[in-house]
Amino acid sequence: MTIPRTFTISSQSTAAAQFEVSKGGKNYMGVYAVETKQNTYTGLAKEDMAAGEVYTIKLAGIQNPRYQVIYSELIKDQDKTKAEDQLWQIRTYDTTGFSDANNLIDAGKGGHVDVTVVTPMSSFGVDALNQTNGVATKYFVSWFSNVKTVRTDKFFVEFARETVLTVPPGAKVSNPPTLTCLGVNGFEKYGLTCQME
Repeated sequence: MTIPRTFTISSQSTAAAQFEVSKGGKNYMGVYAVETKQNTYTGLAKEDMAAGEVYTIKLAGIQNPRYQVIYSELIKDQDKTKAEDQLWQIRTYDTTGFSDANNLIDAGKGGHVDVTVVTPMSSFGVDALNQTNGVATKYFVSWFSNVKTVRTDKFFVEFARETVLTVPPGAKVSNPPTLTCLGVNGFEKYGLTCQME
């Protein structure tokens, strides 16, 4: 079985220990291999499994994508590659090997899981260096996230309506001015630095 590329097998040991193919409370398959780089689980049938029956595969140790995935939106956008990447795949082979040309019994591709709930930031704060009304000052935005931020991720801050972005003296900026924030040294340790453009 191949899980979608946007999901990851976060724990190989958990994945192997809890892999199960069952029907009516009986497990028909043991784990043969779990490949984290290929996102695959391989099971080995412990006994015959009848045709025309519905079996349930239990998978564990999978981590959802860092971002929302809504399959119906991918289809609407007609982004076939991204939509295909969200589908689960299963193939069965005979006992002599894993060749699609010589050993493949049957194959299926379909099913998708929408990831629609955004992880809330458990803490978020804004502090001003100078709290005097009407003055230009620096602001410090701090947050805590349970989701890793990686290089090239974008950071969007919506300022309160009464806050005005000021132009540094002598700076040449676009009209209207925009605030660009770049990660410092990979972002994870050093945070963001922002400037007017």
